Amino acid sequence: SFICLSAALAIVGCGDDNSLVEEVNNTVDCGQICSTYSDCVTDIDVTDCTDYCEDEADKSEQTEDRVQACEDCLDDKSCSEAAMSCWDNCAFVPVPE
Repeated sequence: SFICLSAALAIVGCGDDNSLVEEVNNTVDCGQICSTYSDCVTDIDVTDCTDYCEDEADKSEQTEDRVQACEDCLDDKSCSEAAMSCWDNCAFVPVPE
């Protein structure tokens, strides 16, 4: 399992196309945003939220940057800290309707 992961990461790291790296980064960022939102704001389906967020981030570099900025703000913050300093400034909170 570790060997397969290492091999996959080596292949991604050696490729000319950064789209796979961006996809992994979007997945991590979106997963953290959706999980934090579900824990701190309102209970949502984190998997659906993450999929929606990834799709939106893949459509636009601007949205991808907004997702990254939101996740950066949420890093290591409690729910109350996130409420005071992040959610209002997160231009993109991915909650599908």
